[in-house]
Parts: sequence; C-alpha cells; structure tokens
Amino acid sequence: IVWREDSPGDRHLQVLHIMQDAAARATGGLNGWQDVHVAIEVKRFHSVTEKALYTIGGVHSIQFLLAVYDARTGEVIEEPRLVDASLVANGGRDAVRAKWTGRTPKVRLHDHLAGVIQRELTPPYLYQAPSFADR
Repeated sequence: IVWREDSPGDRHLQVLHIMQDAAARATGGLNGWQDVHVAIEVKRFHSVTEKALYTIGGVHSIQFLLAVYDARTGEVIEEPRLVDASLVANGGRDAVRAKWTGRTPKVRLHDHLAGVIQRELTPPYLYQAPSFADR
C-alpha cells in the first residue's frame, strides 16, 4: 500500500474504508433479480507520492479481485477475477488546481473506484456511466 491522502495511521484500514465506500456507492442503485454478496480483495493499492503528485504526476495503480456469490446459498455466481482500476494521477499545476477545486486524489479515487465497481457488476448492455464517475 502506498497512500498519502489521509493522516498518518493504519493504511490498510484507510484503504479498506475507501474500498467499502466506493462499493457502497457503486451498488446503491443496483437492483437485480437475485440478492448477491460481492467480495473484493485488494491486491495492489499504490497511489502516487507527494513528490510525484506535485511534479510529474503518475498513475494510481490499483488492482483487486472481485467475486460475486448468491446471498442465500453462498454459491459462486462469478469466480474471482482481477480488475485493474488504475487511474492517471494529476501532476504539477493540474494537481494543485484540482486540489483547489476539491478534486483531491482521494475524491478522484473514490469516484473512479465506484464507477469501476459499478461497471464490473452491470451487464454491458445495461451499463450507463454514473454521474459520479471521474473521466
């Protein structure tokens, strides 16, 4: 884990909260015919450092396993699959401008992850980009 947007502390717990919040936003509007449990296991969460953020930027490199289970029986509906949710990070002036307007890396990542999770859980023919997705 490389994460600098929260105060010093338990980075694993901070990333857990980011992923839980994103998953809750992503699934809040989904209504399917079957109740399911979604399991997410973070494999990589490497955000950019402050030095990279305020100079060249980079990539927030995020990968996780996503699996879907029947909520009643626990039967596997979708086997775990690796999802790449990486996001290009702002750098230099763009990073400063984004921070001034409230689009911090944390806000961008929350929005981006919610969009990625929602897209992964929605059949392609039904998917419409959510308004909170960062483009």
